[in-house]
Amino acid sequence: MMNIMRCVRSLLMLVGIWALAACSTIRTASDDTQSSVFASGVASAGFTVPAPLLVQGQVINRRHTLGLDNFTDYVTVHVSFPDMAVGHVVGLRWKGAGEFNAPTQRITQVGTQVFRIPRAEVAKDDGRTAVLTASVGGNGLPSLIISDPLTVAVQTNLALPIPTPVVSGLNANGEYDLSQGDAQVVVDYPGMKVNDTIRLLWKGKQSHWSPVFKVQKVEPARLSITTTQMSDDKDSAAVVTASVGAGGPLLISQGVSVKVVGERSSLSAPVVTQATPGRLDLNDVADKVTVVFDDPGTVSGSTVRILVKGKAEHYTPIATATGPGPVTFQIDRSVFANDKDGDVLLTASRGGNGTPIVVSPPLTLTIVQPSGADILASLDARYNSVGACGNNRSAFYCNGVLVRSVDNGAFDPWDPSPNQTRIGATSFSYMRKDAVVRNTYRLAGFVFASLDDAQALGKPVQPLCIYPFDAATGVDQADTKGCGSRGIPSTSPTDLSTCAMTPTPATTLATWQAYTRTIPGQSRQCSLSVQVPAQFELSLEARRNPTPNLNNSWNELMIEIWPVGAGQKLPIVAFFYKAGQAASLANAKTFQQKFRDKTQRWVPVISVNFSNQVAPFAYNPADQGVTP
Repeated sequence: MMNIMRCVRSLLMLVGIWALAACSTIRTASDDTQSSVFASGVASAGFTVPAPLLVQGQVINRRHTLGLDNFTDYVTVHVSFPDMAVGHVVGLRWKGAGEFNAPTQRITQVGTQVFRIPRAEVAKDDGRTAVLTASVGGNGLPSLIISDPLTVAVQTNLALPIPTPVVSGLNANGEYDLSQGDAQVVVDYPGMKVNDTIRLLWKGKQSHWSPVFKVQKVEPARLSITTTQMSDDKDSAAVVTASVGAGGPLLISQGVSVKVVGERSSLSAPVVTQATPGRLDLNDVADKVTVVFDDPGTVSGSTVRILVKGKAEHYTPIATATGPGPVTFQIDRSVFANDKDGDVLLTASRGGNGTPIVVSPPLTLTIVQPSGADILASLDARYNSVGACGNNRSAFYCNGVLVRSVDNGAFDPWDPSPNQTRIGATSFSYMRKDAVVRNTYRLAGFVFASLDDAQALGKPVQPLCIYPFDAATGVDQADTKGCGSRGIPSTSPTDLSTCAMTPTPATTLATWQAYTRTIPGQSRQCSLSVQVPAQFELSLEARRNPTPNLNNSWNELMIEIWPVGAGQKLPIVAFFYKAGQAASLANAKTFQQKFRDKTQRWVPVISVNFSNQVAPFAYNPADQGVTP
């Protein structure tokens, strides 16, 4: 031990910190003692180095476990510590059956340092444990600082619940250049099913969660991490993991290391008007895809063109701006159709007026075209799902099917009527296998996406309250948007429901039944809250346990109205008709045709057999009035 310390002092005097790093390779039987002495000295000086972070593997019984089958050439290790400064020299040691000392790294930019350990070194410890430690020296430190140790168990096979996500755009060194724009991440796993939920966690200097991705079709899921989120870790590194909710405990993937480099483009990315976040549905495009480039630096004489890059590359003709403001392009639908079920990247390039050409960050879109059968499968999954939505949200956010029946007249069926406009709300029914909905008021109508899906599509709607049975809502309830129970005050200005305000709050099945037996009929029901999950579930339980004076075929869910002419912004996923009724089918076909004419969108006609409470929905290509 004394010999080592003399070596350290001598080398520091002769050649500085690089000799110190070299000295750290001298090993004796007292190495473990040396580490503990340095660690205790560091603690007293207030300079701490946490244990390294092993990016791959899983924590099992509080021990990091690494499966050799779960990586190929190397494992990745991150080293970071609170007092990192330019001039520090960082090393890494893997000590098991043998020793591997990674090349030291001199800090030129403060941020997480990335090391790699070859697979061949790790494989020496198959069936054993190894210890990872980091060392820090230089920059005036009086002695070499050894980190806390990380013990790693190595085994040949380690079953991962979720395979490692794939981050597009990483180079061979695991670096992501911000000039590429948002990072696209693909998550795929065995046993994926419709309605699974997926999120990404970016864990760097700060943690960022992606929006929830809900599986609508069993295929690799494509999510993204924004350049804004990644920019916090420029010249540093972060770890990306995927979490999957599949009806049981949350499943977490193995991590991916991402070193962030480069600069974000100064230009704005192009925008596709028919697209929803990260997604272009070809059913929403009749002929042309509209692409808009709108950047403050565009002036008269600026030249702009768009590149669509998928399986092939397509350049638009160059457009010359006549002044500040957006430049719009119309691109044939076929350019995007070639990449169905894949991704395309759109970039804008701008030059002109003697300025150099600058390229925007890309807009990445997944190109989809759900078939009628795909949409049917989604409706079936929602109808049969009765699980909680999480985050104290009512069930309609993630399951069940929202339908509205409407007349066929000289108006667009999705537009609110004059009475609904006066009320400020419109009526839907909520169908689920345990909701006992056996009919709708009118012959045909339309189907909304779940509220989670509507939010993801950028087409949110606002639910207000629910009645277990049709409440014959009318204009006399305009002050409460159809939720006031004619004589009972609302719960609050932000919750218009009234059952909690009855003399004995009608918020359990027993109290709801007791109150409801006293009313003269359905128009005097109290309304249940959609903001309190237990009250929403009570609305379904009440349908299964009706009182003698209330027993009609559908419930009534009030949703805040939208402007007339807003069809393009509504989360309509289908039109429905009552199975076996020709007049009902004719109405649904008319609705479908009107919707295509007004919005350029195609959604299927679906039949509903209310006598079949197990699988009421069906899709038949022969029922379609319009083809995709």
